[in-house]
Amino acid sequence: MDNPYVGLQPFDADHAERFFGRSRESRELADLWCSNQLVILYGPSGIGKTSLLRAGALPRLRRDHVDLLPVGRAVPASVLPAPTVSAHNPFTFSLLSSWSPSDSPVGLAGKTISDFLLARPAKKHRYGDDLPLFAAIDQFEEVLIATSVWRKQADDFMIELSRATKDVPHLRLLISIREDAVAAVLPYEASLAGHARARMRLLALGPDEAVAAVVGPVGDTPRSFEGDAADSLVRDLRTVRTRNTLGELAAVQTDEVEPWQLQVVCAALWEGLPEDRTVITEEDIRAFGDVSLALMGLYERTVAILASEFDTPEDLLRKWLEESFITEHGTRAQAYEGRDQTRGMPNQVARAFERHHILRSERRSGARWYELQHDRLIEPVQQANHPWAGATLSRGTIEPRAADYQRSAEAALAEGDFTSAARYATQCVRTAERGTDSLALRIAAEANSLLGDIAFLQSHLDEAERRYSDAIRQFAAVSAWSAVARLQQAVGRIELERRLPDRALEQFQAALKHLPNDNSIRIDLGRASWHLGRLAAARSLFNSVLVTTPDHAEALANRTEVLADLGDYQAARADFERLRRLHPSRASAPAIRAAHALALAGSGRLDEAQTIMNEAVADAPDSGPVLLHAAEVAHLAGDTARVKILVLRALDSSSPPLFAHEFGRARAMLGPLNR
Repeated sequence: MDNPYVGLQPFDADHAERFFGRSRESRELADLWCSNQLVILYGPSGIGKTSLLRAGALPRLRRDHVDLLPVGRAVPASVLPAPTVSAHNPFTFSLLSSWSPSDSPVGLAGKTISDFLLARPAKKHRYGDDLPLFAAIDQFEEVLIATSVWRKQADDFMIELSRATKDVPHLRLLISIREDAVAAVLPYEASLAGHARARMRLLALGPDEAVAAVVGPVGDTPRSFEGDAADSLVRDLRTVRTRNTLGELAAVQTDEVEPWQLQVVCAALWEGLPEDRTVITEEDIRAFGDVSLALMGLYERTVAILASEFDTPEDLLRKWLEESFITEHGTRAQAYEGRDQTRGMPNQVARAFERHHILRSERRSGARWYELQHDRLIEPVQQANHPWAGATLSRGTIEPRAADYQRSAEAALAEGDFTSAARYATQCVRTAERGTDSLALRIAAEANSLLGDIAFLQSHLDEAERRYSDAIRQFAAVSAWSAVARLQQAVGRIELERRLPDRALEQFQAALKHLPNDNSIRIDLGRASWHLGRLAAARSLFNSVLVTTPDHAEALANRTEVLADLGDYQAARADFERLRRLHPSRASAPAIRAAHALALAGSGRLDEAQTIMNEAVADAPDSGPVLLHAAEVAHLAGDTARVKILVLRALDSSSPPLFAHEFGRARAMLGPLNR
């Protein structure tokens, strides 16, 4: 018999018929979302914000009256090698990937939030106006309390999101955020929504709502609760047992029930019942629905999982957690997260206990503090740890699996902890390479790719290329050709960054053989051809992309520059105007504006060209391509003194420097001036 309770998993839209106890909050949230440009839903960790959004508010929206995006998240993690998305904000890329899961990740990597929303076909109501566009971002604290590694990208993301709310005025944005992080979003409220905004705080379930959440989900099953059985279970959930300062055990009954506890206990009750039991009695509650036993089971499973994941003995984890988070009087204690450790244990361990709902954290004065998720956990933790008292540190050691190391490495990378991520990924490779099957080889390849990402993000290009090359060989051995192509593309982009377009060309050509219709690889191949001085070939490749995707931002931007280099000024101007209309943020790049200025100068509009070029040079004073175009504009204007100055600056530039064929053009311009 299927379990109607979700346990620690949040409810989603498919569980709406089993989501009880939140009718009032569901209506309130849906109404606020419909009538405001911005709604901030906030509450403590584990209070049910995700469930309320997905299973409560979303089903109450009239689908024929709204344009609805899937619930999104913005976390700095990617399924693609880092070089293939390096020019894109990782928070934006994550959000767009979750809003549009069917789109190619590489296709999303060149878009801003505004680009994505404006390019979507708008849904219209019968009078022809755009329907309101409903978008939600869950767990928004991942943006606001980003580590220092991702801080600049997080700040840029907030600016980008604010711009999107202005570019798409019919956007209705809902942000779900943990209560301890809500203060960080308040400075952005006005820029996100002006006055059309609202906040909603989500509280724990009251006694009546908790009973409804217990009884409601069994309505479509053969089972039912007898008499006061559900009330008995809720009374137990409301009872907190702690010790006072004298060490005396005291039981206190509250008026609140935390949804995560209710779901854990009810799921355990359901699984424990005999298969033929149809009426759930108070005796069943005592036998199978004991709150302390259910929470003890959650704690036991969590410790076993994390002991394997972090290669740490169980007894050491138990001792650390009890001594750090339970006082000698049996009350909750708090522990501060240091630079690398929390009370002597790596920070990743504390964060993992938080993910499993054993700990919770809050930020105070810029620091993270941990405590047990609830007072109700004190007694189960102590009881579970009692048999381990006095155990040696060797007891309970479990050999971690490669997949455990991989999961830890990915979590550490998302947190910006490159050192831990590299350590876990390296151990993953070693563990996986001891295996002999294709799954082990694939995991090793994934870990090597992750190590390549870490090296690339730290600008260690040689190490990144070595790791990607190892991953290519391993993926090829299991015929994972799509992964091979993406990694070849990543290596090609590294070669372009090193100003080695001939080697980049080889990588992109190899990648295109595996993914012949991939536009992002075609564009990269076009860029490599362009930087080798093969302008006609580059133009053909960009043309091939624009035939199938006429509004592709990167293809338009690159073709604009190539056409200007070819002297096809009229076509370059037409491409620029189209780019500026469709993708204004991409058109604002200094190199694109410089190419536009050259096209204007070549068309005889010198004054306008010089104004635009001066602005581009001011914004990118050490860009070789920008300075070279500036010299070409000065040449068309007949200003030989300025040509010489600009050419010399271009030859000496470093951000970026000139490619070989550009260097040759610059030297050719300088030659007659030195006679």
